[in-house]
Amino acid sequence: MRRLPSSGDWKPVGRPQPASSYPGHKPGSDDHSLKFSGPPERGGEEEVMAISGIDELTPREREVLELLKKRLTNEEITTELVISLRTAETHVANVLQKLGYKDRHELWRDIVS
Repeated sequence: MRRLPSSGDWKPVGRPQPASSYPGHKPGSDDHSLKFSGPPERGGEEEVMAISGIDELTPREREVLELLKKRLTNEEITTELVISLRTAETHVANVLQKLGYKDRHELWRDIVS
């Protein structure tokens, strides 16, 4: 079961914080390259794919992108991030638009190739 953040985990509303200040941020993850696991028939080796527009994503949209890469549905994203379905749909639409994809299938095609 997913733990809800305690009141000490929340940041005050105001100026955006750098990604490194968010809980769960991994140092070195700001290199703006996305790592995708290869298909099983290729042995699952790591591939690196640079996507233009990734600098425009908010930290939350980057979380959504990571879940999209795992091929999660909007409903699964709502469960994972504890957000409403409408919020998940908005985040997904924003991610795809900022990265220049018309739908998640186009993103997945780039991941596989």
